[in-house]
Amino acid sequence: MNIEFHEINDLNKPSIVVIYAKYKDKIVMCRHEKRETWEIPGGHIENNETPEMAARREMYEETGATDFTLTPVCKYSFKINEKKIFGIMYKSTINIIKELSKFEIKEVRFFDELPENVTYPEIYAEILKK
Repeated sequence: MNIEFHEINDLNKPSIVVIYAKYKDKIVMCRHEKRETWEIPGGHIENNETPEMAARREMYEETGATDFTLTPVCKYSFKINEKKIFGIMYKSTINIIKELSKFEIKEVRFFDELPENVTYPEIYAEILKK
């Protein structure tokens, strides 16, 4: 998969957010209830949200984080079925994690490095270099 990177102030509107989060110097990964692979927190930006609002919502829904920093890193794009998708990546340091809410995430774990069984290996390999 070909990933293109764009400046944070690029005019293309992102439709998804991803957050490279750390908690106590460990990478925060989530496992969706319908998958067996690990993912970094993230998801779609709702119609009434800014990218930052979506990132904050996804952090809470997918990790239980209630106190964290959030810094934009870059915008990126990739194609799926000839449709170009734009996303924005944030980095985060989590200070407080509470009990996981009852959304779609089954489990949260903390890793020293990315596990082998991630949902989007070709995307993660590129965006996490940033």
